[in-house]
Amino acid sequence: MSIHRRILFLDDDPARGLRFKGDNPEAVCVETVADCVRALGEPWDEVHLDHDLGGEQFVDHERDDCGMAVVRWLCEQPRPHLRPSVFVIHTHNPGAAVAMAFQLRSMGYNVQEHPFGAPSPRQGARRPAWISGFGDLLARILPMRRPGDRPVKRKRPPRRDGL
Repeated sequence: MSIHRRILFLDDDPARGLRFKGDNPEAVCVETVADCVRALGEPWDEVHLDHDLGGEQFVDHERDDCGMAVVRWLCEQPRPHLRPSVFVIHTHNPGAAVAMAFQLRSMGYNVQEHPFGAPSPRQGARRPAWISGFGDLLARILPMRRPGDRPVKRKRPPRRDGL
């Protein structure tokens, strides 16, 4: 008896979509943020996300046409039907991958980072220390705010020169 898994794959490269479907014939492939968000109205076992869409590379994560826009949508309100899903960040943009994974993890989603086509990591392998340090830096400078949150006013520490 085979188990039918629901797999959603966001990527702008049709060749990668075909390659992915070769290994996962049950997968649904989408190429745009709008199509992905529409599909995420349903429950999925796995959701694979690329960052740089539209044939471009290393795009600004603030844009509305990149994988980070899907992450923002996921994080703006609870999506209980997606809590059991595994989110796989498969972009080759390392900064975007860390930011996407950080935001999803901060909202309690199960996330894996695995660039498309890269060999599977060895069991128990650890990520390089600079990547973890980069994630810590992002946690400090990119706090996730939800709609309706008020900006946090931070007190400045007293100046040492007495002024």
